[in-house]
Amino acid sequence: MPYMVQQGLWSPWRASSAPSATAPLAAVLSNGGISFGGVVSFIFGDLIIIPVLIIYARYYGRRTALLIGSVFYAAMVGAGYAIELVFTPLGLVPGGPRHAHVGDPGISWN
Repeated sequence: MPYMVQQGLWSPWRASSAPSATAPLAAVLSNGGISFGGVVSFIFGDLIIIPVLIIYARYYGRRTALLIGSVFYAAMVGAGYAIELVFTPLGLVPGGPRHAHVGDPGISWN
């Protein structure tokens, strides 16, 4: 498994639980060289963060929460690979120089 795909697959355990932080962080990961399928997996990873799995366990029970988490993880992995394997040969993966700018690198006075 390529390194960049692995980075996208392990992203749910590193990601912020705030969905508004996912898109800018995905842009930074893409700018850093992660594959397009890895970025899709990273964005999809918002559905399986630990606090949400705890809520599932309280509402549905632990066994069903594990099933939901497993299905979501399998769907995330499948979506990442499908995007990578289908979009790349068709030339639909964004290419060229990547210039993501999230904000100023530090705190400063106006």
